Amino acid sequence: MRIFLGAVFAIRVTGDDKNVNVEGCKGKEVLLPCNCSGRSLSEEFLWMMGSEEEEQEEMLFKYNSSGTFYGQSSKGEEYKGRIQFFFPTESSNCSLLLTNIETEDLGTYTCRFTTTVYKKNNVKLQMRECPEKIRSRSSVIPPIVVVSGVFLLLYLLYQCFRSSRRPN
Repeated sequence: MRIFLGAVFAIRVTGDDKNVNVEGCKGKEVLLPCNCSGRSLSEEFLWMMGSEEEEQEEMLFKYNSSGTFYGQSSKGEEYKGRIQFFFPTESSNCSLLLTNIETEDLGTYTCRFTTTVYKKNNVKLQMRECPEKIRSRSSVIPPIVVVSGVFLLLYLLYQCFRSSRRPN
């Protein structure tokens, strides 16, 4: 099992290079890994979402020498603006960073590319419970202590001033 932790997102990745399970937190970012070393730059590269076995697979986008094309399905448009790619033309990292993940994003993603043979890597995105950042009581106490201290100091100064003004 491999664990990746980042400043902005935290994910857990398990599996082999062909089938990977990734857990993400709702509303956070998640990295969908795809090692595409040796891919043919003249062939297209695809990220699909859905189950190929159930024939419910939809194209999220494809990349080829003419640029990036988002899928014509509703899925492709839903992801536009929420995905970042990591594969400049000379790279072997074809991973996908998905931001603001939602329950509807859960499922199997597949990256497809050609080296000397056709390859595909499956990434199953699952959601896990992630605790919300809870404001601790200690962050509320210091202002109360400061305000109380200021009032006590003012009261003591008043008492000193009042006692010094009394005639003997």
